Amino acid sequence: MEPVQEPEATSHQRAVVYLLDSDRSWQERLLGELAAAGISARGFGDLSRLADQLEDHAPGCIVTELRMPSGSVFDVLKMLRERGSELEILVATSFASVTTTVQAMKRGVFSVVEKTHELGSLIAEIREATEKSHQKLAARKRFDDGKRIFEALSAEEHLVMELAIEGHPNRQISESLSISPRTVDRRRHSALRKMSAESVAQYAVLRTRLEELGPMLGEHFEVPKREPRQNSPHALADGAMADGALADGSDLSSDQLSS
Repeated sequence: MEPVQEPEATSHQRAVVYLLDSDRSWQERLLGELAAAGISARGFGDLSRLADQLEDHAPGCIVTELRMPSGSVFDVLKMLRERGSELEILVATSFASVTTTVQAMKRGVFSVVEKTHELGSLIAEIREATEKSHQKLAARKRFDDGKRIFEALSAEEHLVMELAIEGHPNRQISESLSISPRTVDRRRHSALRKMSAESVAQYAVLRTRLEELGPMLGEHFEVPKREPRQNSPHALADGAMADGALADGSDLSSDQLSS
């Protein structure tokens, strides 16, 4: 059995910069400077036209004004969230107050840059924004691939694996979950098979990765919670029988269950 595969990062595909600005002369000048710097860019004067042309799952950024006749930067942020896009947003403006700048940054804008004749600092910010977009897309792929593997496991398999990564041997897991040791072993092997993994440690690595990437991407991630153990003296036997196995590790046949 081969080890669980690390989800590969998104390849460093070419980023696209989208310029959304009502000032056509400034936009044309920036488009020329970006082309000279080897950066692919497209210009738009209207938010609806930009929305039609966006490549949601490609890296890049949007450079826009704080407010335009077709909408504000906060409308752009809302649109990107609804589409699940990992594009970054840069605001280039001549009218930014400290309050507005702070509000925009808190809402998710990458940076707010003053519009000046010299475009070098803006282009440097664009490079940083597109690099961050690359990183977020790669993180998104790792998270989605890992979550898909994680969700292939049943709740019962997760419970066994959670106790296993805490260092509990099969016998303790058996007693804690009120199932037979054989059932514990079966669930552990089933989980590893679904993950194409060889050890419980690989489950722990995948779990940790999802816990770290989830908040960064605004995703909720939670492992199944273990129900409190019943304090019945017959809990182990009852749980084992319900699972189709006896406490001594032998399975019940369908004939025995029906008798």
